[in-house]
Amino acid sequence: MVASSVSPTLDGGSITSITIPCKQTPVSTDTDSVTTPTTDEKETLDTENNKSQPLKRKKKPVPGKGFSKSRQGCYNCKRRRVKCSEAKPECCSCNRMGLICVYPEAPRPTLKRSHNTVSSNSKSCVNLNHLQFYHHFLLEAYPPAPHGAEPYEFLANAILGLSAQHLTLFHGADYSIQALDLRVAAINGLNEALSQPCLTTIDADARYAAIIALTYQSAYMPDAMMEFITMLRGWMFIQTKVVPDLEMSMFRNFTREAFVGSMKQHIARHLTNKNAILLDDYLASLKVVRVLCQGTAEIKYLSALERLGRLAKQSPIEAFLEIAPCYGLTNKMTEEEFKAFTEPSNSCARVLLSHFIMLNYALEQHFLSPQPKHFAFCKEISTAWVIRPFCWVIIMGALWECVCFILRTLGAKDQQNSTYVTLSTLLFLLAPLWINAFAYMVISRLIYFLHPKQTALSIPARWLAKGFVAADIISFIVQAAGGALMADQHSTENASLGRKVYMAGVGVQLFFVLIFVVVVTSFYRQVSFNIRTGTLKNRNRWIRPLILVIFLVLILIVERITFRLIEFSGGVSSSNEILRHEAYQLYLDALPMLLALASLNLVHPGIVLKGPGSSFPSSKIHWWKGRSAAFEPITLQSFDRREHSSAE
Repeated sequence: MVASSVSPTLDGGSITSITIPCKQTPVSTDTDSVTTPTTDEKETLDTENNKSQPLKRKKKPVPGKGFSKSRQGCYNCKRRRVKCSEAKPECCSCNRMGLICVYPEAPRPTLKRSHNTVSSNSKSCVNLNHLQFYHHFLLEAYPPAPHGAEPYEFLANAILGLSAQHLTLFHGADYSIQALDLRVAAINGLNEALSQPCLTTIDADARYAAIIALTYQSAYMPDAMMEFITMLRGWMFIQTKVVPDLEMSMFRNFTREAFVGSMKQHIARHLTNKNAILLDDYLASLKVVRVLCQGTAEIKYLSALERLGRLAKQSPIEAFLEIAPCYGLTNKMTEEEFKAFTEPSNSCARVLLSHFIMLNYALEQHFLSPQPKHFAFCKEISTAWVIRPFCWVIIMGALWECVCFILRTLGAKDQQNSTYVTLSTLLFLLAPLWINAFAYMVISRLIYFLHPKQTALSIPARWLAKGFVAADIISFIVQAAGGALMADQHSTENASLGRKVYMAGVGVQLFFVLIFVVVVTSFYRQVSFNIRTGTLKNRNRWIRPLILVIFLVLILIVERITFRLIEFSGGVSSSNEILRHEAYQLYLDALPMLLALASLNLVHPGIVLKGPGSSFPSSKIHWWKGRSAAFEPITLQSFDRREHSSAE
């Protein structure tokens, strides 16, 4: 008798289990005595089993099923969204369907990157801008680079970053963010490459070419004077310790002797200006700077500049040929001397570097002016490294005051010409607004530079500058419109309307100046507290004097505004006693502004606002900060082959 039971399966079918009862027989050690079913019983069992099981439908095979997932499949399988067997030369799907099987190109081998290194692949992936940068590098920005540089990603990034910075400087397009991204990727890759010994001469040449490109890029970057010096030091390190044999390198002619020889040939072909260079003021300025030099590195640097200046005065050609070794003066310093020399608080070092840059620029203009295409960056970068950009505001205020009194002098000689009176009146009324705006900008930058949170009264320093300068511009426009109407001597109505408009503009200016006085007071109290407790990192002794000078300037501006409100409240007529006597305007308007200008020159903001963080970054860079790898802290690490071999 046969018993059967049905049990469900996972796929919805069923399995029939069959139980066959049989008689028990005595167990024997003889194998032949074991009871087994006969052939007829087997056939009967198979027949009953087939009847009890339902018929299963045979499924069609799914194309690509059973193959592991891969991103290297052919284009046909990618388009059909099926798995590819990756069989070469044709996959199974293309062979079955009669299609032409085409695989994507295999990726090129790249330098293996460590997981500890900051990844920047997403920032430096190839795009159309990179093709433009490389094309520009081949045409114009071309420091020598070795052949076979494709496997060295850090070298490619350095070349593209150099080209992007060169385009930004000369062609009006802003690729500064891309240049910084590529620069970060190049420095990270070069640091990783320097942590490994050079296996071939090409490896050493690639590292050498990368530091050359990074150094030239820093020479094209505004406000990167100290970074340029640091890269020069890295250049010297790689040349002396990483390149095993300079004679076997592709840069064997990249030496001082080769530079002097090429410059001699260039001067012989293009020299047209044989006049001497006037350097008396340059040497006199160095004598004044000598009193400020205290460290050994500063004194040695000053002595080298004096020797070069005297040589340039006697023989400009010889001085020009000696200028290249002077770039390496900082490379001869010890680590302690170099660190002290490049400190942001070392103002003497920056003065010395400014003298060197100016002398270098004068010599290059004297001998290389026929080639402005390749040497034009000297003027732009030298100016950007030395001059503070926001000081043009106070220069405009002083210039307008001077032009005003020049026109008044000319008007006194030619009293029939009303043009002198009109222009001098407008300049006299509007010039103090430049001084007011400069006070706003200085205090906002001081807050950004010194305050830990870069805020005052919970207002960010950038918005303080934007808000108060915008208010000053509005006041400027209103006062200019009112002054233009008051200058119309043919219409009494226009003069009266202009007086009211001008007084409204002066009132707006006074309102915002008083609010700004509150901001400055709060900032000064916090700075004084931080100085007393020792929590202020910047130890410059001119911080509080500069803030007090800004206080004085604001008080003088309030006094001048009050005088103008009293003056025009009496109307624009001959009965107004203040308008009839010019002494009131000279003592209560011109003299306070002269004192303000003199105070800002005695305690100049540049004494305090120097070094990293002393200026607002551009709006584009401020937006990208935190979104781009270009703003991560980067350093060029060092590596000594002897230390590596001893460690192994």
